[in-house]
Parts: sequence; C-alpha cells; structure tokens
Amino acid sequence: KHLFLGTVQDNVQDCLRKGRNNPVKGEKHPKAKLTTKQALEIKTSTENRRIIAEKFGITPSHVNNIRAGRTWKHI
Repeated sequence: KHLFLGTVQDNVQDCLRKGRNNPVKGEKHPKAKLTTKQALEIKTSTENRRIIAEKFGITPSHVNNIRAGRTWKHI
C-alpha cells in the first residue's frame, strides 16, 4: 500500500519530503570501526600507514582513504 509508480525524480522528492536523506556519518554509523578522535589522529599522523593500520585494526588502504579525504570527509 505504501508503494506507488513514479519517476526517479518523484522518488527523490518523496525521499526528501519524508526526511530520509540524512545518511549517518562517522562513529554513529553502525559499521564504524573508528571514533572521530581516532580518524582525526590518522588524518594528521605522519606515521607509516601500515603501523597506523595495525594500531587501529584497519587496513592500510583505509588509512589512505582517510588521509585523502575519501572517507571521514566531514572531519
């Protein structure tokens, strides 16, 4: 009963109207492995990415993504 036909634009407008366009960011995301404080530490650290990755239990590519601003963009 809650479904209806429409275009992509209709779907986007419906999403916005119902307030469903606010994605969870950072440590509030259910799959987050880091806190905001940890992500900031990674972003500003000059330590080797492998050492940082081991320290926080993440992959070296995750460290790269944080440092490059591809993830944790909001900090």
